[in-house]
Amino acid sequence: MYQESGQWSVSQEAQTIYQQEFDNLTQEQKIQKGLLITSKFIQGTLSSEEENIIIPDDLQSFTFQNIEVSPYPTQSKKVMKYVETDILQKFLNKNDFIQSNNIYSVIFVNMEDLSYHNFENILNLDYLFNNVKFQLKAVKTMKKQKLQLFKINGSTDVLLSLDKLNLYTQPLNNSQRGGNRLIFHSNQLSYSLTKMIQESKFFDLKNFRHVNNVFRLNNFAPGDKKFKSHYDTPFSDRSQKLYSKYTMLIYLTANKQINSNQPPLTIEDFVIDQIQENSCIIFDQKCKHEGNSYLDNHKIFIRTELIYLIEDQIQDNDVARVFNMACYMTKELNYQQYSADLFNKCVKMRYNIKQDDDNALEKVFLMKRNLEIIYITDGNYYWFPKHIPLQLIAILIILDYFNGRVYDLNNVKIQSKPINLKQQIQDGSDESIFKLLELTNFYDESIQVEKAQDLSKLNDFIPNNLCEDFDVFSHDCGKKSITSKSAFKFEKRKSINQLQSVFDQNPVLIFDNIIKINYSQIVIQKDDQISGKIKFNEIYLNSLNQINFASSYVECGCEQQYDEDDVVLFKDKKIHTFHLPNIPFQIFEKGIKLSIDIFNNGFIYHSTQSFEQPYTNEEELKQQNDESDENEDNESDENENNESNENEESESNENEDSEFSENEYTMEEEISSN
Repeated sequence: MYQESGQWSVSQEAQTIYQQEFDNLTQEQKIQKGLLITSKFIQGTLSSEEENIIIPDDLQSFTFQNIEVSPYPTQSKKVMKYVETDILQKFLNKNDFIQSNNIYSVIFVNMEDLSYHNFENILNLDYLFNNVKFQLKAVKTMKKQKLQLFKINGSTDVLLSLDKLNLYTQPLNNSQRGGNRLIFHSNQLSYSLTKMIQESKFFDLKNFRHVNNVFRLNNFAPGDKKFKSHYDTPFSDRSQKLYSKYTMLIYLTANKQINSNQPPLTIEDFVIDQIQENSCIIFDQKCKHEGNSYLDNHKIFIRTELIYLIEDQIQDNDVARVFNMACYMTKELNYQQYSADLFNKCVKMRYNIKQDDDNALEKVFLMKRNLEIIYITDGNYYWFPKHIPLQLIAILIILDYFNGRVYDLNNVKIQSKPINLKQQIQDGSDESIFKLLELTNFYDESIQVEKAQDLSKLNDFIPNNLCEDFDVFSHDCGKKSITSKSAFKFEKRKSINQLQSVFDQNPVLIFDNIIKINYSQIVIQKDDQISGKIKFNEIYLNSLNQINFASSYVECGCEQQYDEDDVVLFKDKKIHTFHLPNIPFQIFEKGIKLSIDIFNNGFIYHSTQSFEQPYTNEEELKQQNDESDENEDNESDENENNESNENEESESNENEDSEFSENEYTMEEEISSN
């Protein structure tokens, strides 16, 4: 114990020296050191001493899309994001940030500044997958395990080339898993994989629609901690009646060294201890699974889902409630395990899988403070003091759910702290929660007037810095002119008017991470004296969900003719609009209880028996199995009649035909015998 303590103190002393050395650097030296740390961070070569150096938040920080960001990891900005390099160059000199490749560079943000619309850094990599083609071979069926093994042939080198882009980030749920991950979007890759499945003979294609166009590229280095046992959360698009039913894994690297205690993949009780390059594994999403890193190689694989059309899906309020809580708690760094447990519980409820000890999960309550008002939430329900106006409560719930800040008001961040369930609210009843709120809040009649006046500022929502990063477009000759500036200002005003039109016709928008709420469109509908719902009036707008801000052409005296094509749309600013659900409320003696189902994701499957497996082409399977048996018999005869070198050649050819190693047959037999 003493020796360990002594080692720890030496490490702390050494770290203090490293920090002092950094603090004594000049401003320019600190910037260069920060860039070096960032470069090593991306490459995965950062030492523990460098990792623990605290870079101050104000060192070259700047505001990007209304979030304060830094070109390197600082004291509070530790979440890495990728942004287009040409956009970043509007804020920083190209020597003051790190480019990951020709298109993307890195910035760092504070986790507390993120919300559902920008949690994940999904990159568009569609340009990489033109004309890619794939083919499935060598199906092996484990019906009892709802598991299927394939080999993928074709453009797999393109998939592996994604690793060289070096666009990985650390997953937000890093307490649940090791490795790094790149989330990307590609319609073209989705199309190619969908076509691969449709053209194969192994699938019952009934109700199958496509492979999801969002992919996760994972990279686990040897020694990385495992991905804990979990269920995959199904994809759902209720409006289109589309739901995922199966997970697809494409392994781009193989392992040779086997460790039966830490197999690369375990699906339920089915263990896969050796994975070959370009293996494709498809399994039912009702299956719990976990994965370990390879011992002798980087474990690189792609994950996506098979999506089906499912009519008349049943909705369950309890499932929706658990899903809302799980999503909400992803924002809370101290409750990643709780969030993961809720997601797993939610999947079990969807499939009616027997619950283990999930019902014993201790519910988490958070006390929040915003605009000087204190309230309590569990991620689905909200409890407010009785004297707070319902319109204001609606605003606070929206701001809380999207981690938003009111523009031009002095509140900095929504404050949050956990509640000791046993000591503070005892049984978790509504009465005990309202009692706690009564002790922490104060009653002030003026709040109804003052806050309403403050919130009225939202209706004049056009930030002064909206267009501050505009450039005046110059012609190829490089000249600029007064006329061009006038034209530019005209285009700028036109764009702002277009933006205001969008704002006026939607109740809630997020624009460059500033939230806009139309206070006048919040309507209170009472069912009786103690209950009702908060509604958001919506005027549906037939427009794209992004606004193009344009610069204009330059009259430079050149002989070229100018037309509308010379107006260059060089900057797109995306707008997120939300059709919000009603917020039911109930008024108690000492407070108001509300709930919001913002995801509307409470579906449950009718019955797992009603779904055909994706590999139920029995005739094709029988034919393949017969061919496999015949090949094995032929191989046995050849082994008896040929020399050892001929045996090796025959076995090699057989392996090429089957595309899978013998231990997969052994595993199948073991599982079947169970």
